[in-house]
Parts: sequence; C-alpha cells; structure tokens
Amino acid sequence: MPDSFSTLSDAFAQSPALTSPTVLPSVPVFDTVALAKMVHDARGDLPEPYRVPYADHLLTRLKSGKFAHVLQQEITDKQSQGFDNEAVLLDAAKVGDTVIGAVTNWHKTSLRPAMATFSAVGTAISASFGGNEEERLPPLVTFAPTSFWGPHTINPAKAVPITGSKIGIVSMPWSYADQPLLWIALSHEIGGHDTLNRRPHLMHELRESFLHDAAFQKKTHGWNSAWCRFLEEATADVCGILGAGPAFAVSLIAWLAAVPRAGVTATPLGAATVGMSFFLRGGLINDDHPPDLLRLYSAIGVVEVLEHLSPATRKSWISRLEAVALEAAGGSKIIDTYDEAGALTRRYDLSTLAEAARAAGHHIATVKLASLGHKSIQSIKTWTDEDESQAEAVKAACIADQACATTPLHLIAGATLAVFTQGIAYDVASRWLLAELPG
Repeated sequence: MPDSFSTLSDAFAQSPALTSPTVLPSVPVFDTVALAKMVHDARGDLPEPYRVPYADHLLTRLKSGKFAHVLQQEITDKQSQGFDNEAVLLDAAKVGDTVIGAVTNWHKTSLRPAMATFSAVGTAISASFGGNEEERLPPLVTFAPTSFWGPHTINPAKAVPITGSKIGIVSMPWSYADQPLLWIALSHEIGGHDTLNRRPHLMHELRESFLHDAAFQKKTHGWNSAWCRFLEEATADVCGILGAGPAFAVSLIAWLAAVPRAGVTATPLGAATVGMSFFLRGGLINDDHPPDLLRLYSAIGVVEVLEHLSPATRKSWISRLEAVALEAAGGSKIIDTYDEAGALTRRYDLSTLAEAARAAGHHIATVKLASLGHKSIQSIKTWTDEDESQAEAVKAACIADQACATTPLHLIAGATLAVFTQGIAYDVASRWLLAELPG
C-alpha cells in the first residue's frame, strides 16, 4: 500500500485531540493565594523526587510574590511592545497553568493514570537524549486545559525565574491523553527544548554558526538570519528526527495540516494543506517557527545526513518526504509574506526557500560544536539502521495486534508508520499503542 499523508492528516483532524478544544478547567493563575493552597494540597501526590526541588521552590515563589511579579513583568513587557492584550494575557495563563499543573494534576485521581504514562514516556525520552547526565531530574509533565496551546515546553532556564527550580516542564493538551500517536511531538519537546537547553553554550554556538558561517550563508541564499530567528524551534525539529526518525517529519506535517482544518488555528492556506507564509511585525519575522512546509524541507535536510542510516534507507525516505512535501504544497510554488494588518507584502519562490530550509536542517545536524567536544548534535542522539528496524518491527506488531517490548519513541514511530504506510485505522493504532506504552 502506498504512503498516505492525507490518511494520517485526516485522522488527526477528526480525532478528539483536536475536536475537543477545552476539557479541563484552567487554574486561577493570577490568584497566588489560591495557587499556593492548590500546590500545597497536591504536593504529597507529586512523585517524591520532585517535591523539594520543584514544589517547595514553587511554593516559596508563590508566597513571596516573585511568581506574580515575573508573570506581570512578562505581560507588561509584551504590552509595551504593542502585542495584542488578549493574546498577552492568554500567554501568561498558559505559563501559569503549565507550572502549577505540573504539581496539581497529580492530585486529581482521574488524571493520575495518564500522568503516570506521560511521565514514564517523558523520562525515557529524556534519558535517550542524555538528559539526566548532569544529575538533573527529567522534566515534569502536565496536561493543559485546551488544545489551542498544543504541546509546549518551559525549559529549565526559562523555568528558574518563575518557579525557582531548574526542572523543566513539558505540557500536552488533555485531549491528547488517549491519543498517543500525537506524542511523537515529545521527541521535539523533550529531546529538543528541554535537553538541549541543559547544555551550556550549545544554542549560542549554533546561533553564531548560523550568522557567521560563510558556506552556510551561501547555501541558504542569504536566509541564514531568518533561520537564526527560527533556531530554537528548528533545532527541536532536528531532535524530533534524531529521536523518532523520519516518522517524526511525517507526523509533524500531518498534524500541521490537521490543526487549521479542526479550527484550532486560522492560518491562511490557499491551495496548500499547510502554512506557506511568513508573518511580519514591524517589518521583521514575527514567529519562532518556520512556515509549516519549510519545516518539512528542513527535516529532509536532516535525513540526508543521518550518519548511521544506510544510503539506501536515506534515499528512500528522502523520496517519500519529498512526495509528501509536494502533496502538502497543493501545487503552490510560492511563499507569501504578510504584514501585521494581514496585507500581502511580498512573494518568494518556494524552490529557493526549500533549498535554504534543507541547508538549515543539514547544518544543525552536522556542524561541529565545542560544547559537544567538537562533535555534532548527532553525538547526543541519532537515528540508526537499528532504530529503523525497530520501528518496522513495531509497525508489524501494531498491524498484527501483538505485544512489542521496546522504547516509547520506537513504539510511537512504528505505530505512526502503520497508519502512514499501511492505512491501519487510526483508532486501532492508538488503542494498541496506549496499551504498549509504559506507565
């Protein structure tokens, strides 16, 4: 059976993950007295290793007023820059809900089984990326009250001013709890945003190479500064592939195509099935993420240079991902630019920007960094022929409805492939995967 990007995207768009926008009550993020009581009451249900280094530090921040001060300062800063007031307040609510929910969700009996599975999967992914080498705990996890927030991470560095703790927090919408095919995003969130930000100077080195590597600048046709703007998210996407293989790229683009169809975002698509636009503010790119389709081309650039994947397997996956890119583009060959008023300001040739995106993925995956002992990011984690074989074995087990003992990312990647390459029903693959994940 041929690959079916549309089958996977259709399944995501129709799944409860995206069609149930709000399913949990949000926390009162601006009532610090109520929040302190909630955290205090839930502390005993939090896994023991996190109680002192996270819950107690968070309680201190709440009672001292520092938590409220940091949130208010972020609100004031963004408002002074002219950002929409409603969006600014929602961002603050998202941060507050994430850091509080990492404790209080363990106190809710109905959430505990899903929290245990989420935590076990997160811990395994963190360990696979060497995230525990510095004797730090894996990130905490939490479920968000709305699918509009999507999967997101507060990395250890960003957590400190808010919580007083160096422990990161990874969040997924509660509507994703029983939709584990979407958990492949954790390779991006934990392998990328959490783990990489535990390594001093790594992101700074990458940024410097984006700005000053002449060969890279040439390959991007001068778009290196734009990709520097996208660096954090682009690097997390690279980690998504290093952790979960090319299946991550398939799942990512299918999810990005599903989100606007489910009404979770209002991205203008035209003939395409995914976003193909830049959005500007004050004449500058106003998004941490590259346009959706360019994220796929960046992923192709990563697959091209996977050091321990055979040339034949790389070639096969590149061809398959290029076919997905053509389908996702819907025949469009242009990347548009819109200003803050929504007016079309400029159009760029897709082929040029696709080459730049491939160069960005290639560069992130191969550039040698002093912070990694003059090795590439693939020295931390990469996708190998053995990983690919494991994913194929999982796919076969999923189709046959047989148990399969392996790591969470192999399980999720293999189940994704069962839907993408064999057309197995999304619900069937989800139920099988949920039963196989640890927890």
